[in-house]
Amino acid sequence: MESNEDDANVFLNESKLDEWPLLNEKTNDDRLEKEINGSHHGFLPGLSRDNKIAFQWATEYATENLTLAAELWDGIDFDPGFVALPYDWTESKSLPRAQPFPWDKNQGLYVLNGYHALHCLKNIHRSIRQYHLGLPQSLPLMHITHCMDALRGDILCYADDTPRYTTVTKSPESAVGQIRQCRDWAMLERWAKERTSCYNYISHEADHIDQFERFKFCPPDSPYWPEVRKHFHKGSDWMPVTGDDITLDDGFESIADSMASAPYRTVDGMHG
Repeated sequence: MESNEDDANVFLNESKLDEWPLLNEKTNDDRLEKEINGSHHGFLPGLSRDNKIAFQWATEYATENLTLAAELWDGIDFDPGFVALPYDWTESKSLPRAQPFPWDKNQGLYVLNGYHALHCLKNIHRSIRQYHLGLPQSLPLMHITHCMDALRGDILCYADDTPRYTTVTKSPESAVGQIRQCRDWAMLERWAKERTSCYNYISHEADHIDQFERFKFCPPDSPYWPEVRKHFHKGSDWMPVTGDDITLDDGFESIADSMASAPYRTVDGMHG
């Protein structure tokens, strides 16, 4: 299966996964209150803004312990965001037709927009970390530029109008400790995993591999195992492991060791 950067960009730009109403906390606008408390225009019923989370100046992802922060960023998993969705369902939602899911031709491969945003943040963090350590950049400049532009587009699309309070201090802060209402990421991830495409990116150092290699990591109870095993000419009890029969490019371990953290697993192959 050949990847198509242009098609991926079309799917990410034209899909309507980000057309859900924003929250305006404590608003007196009846229309927005109705959207907040129930109706919304997303694809996952019940994914409303009812998850109360406080703004923070910095989380553990921004700790001064850069090695720990790098490990946390590395732990962000994009794989669930690659989902297999039935064509009849996506057509009913006016979504563009995606490339076929290899194990079921009645489904298409889609990337959930929230996971694309995390992919971009992780790529940007990786680039900054490599610059800080004096390491060569492992991603092209235009990929990082694309990611920043994609996040800019998301910000403008969401047009978050939440008023952030400011403090009366020498160096004013805003919104720290203020409660905002968010969607439940865990709920989104459960929904995505129920529609898994068996995807595992494996490593950004493995761009040379056959793309089918990335779609062979199905859950144990997956109905796709017969097709997967047939394609790879494996027996009925075969289960792959990450990196199985795959040789990574030279230098992967040395880069990881230099960064003093677990190897980064960015999704630069997402291309969009």
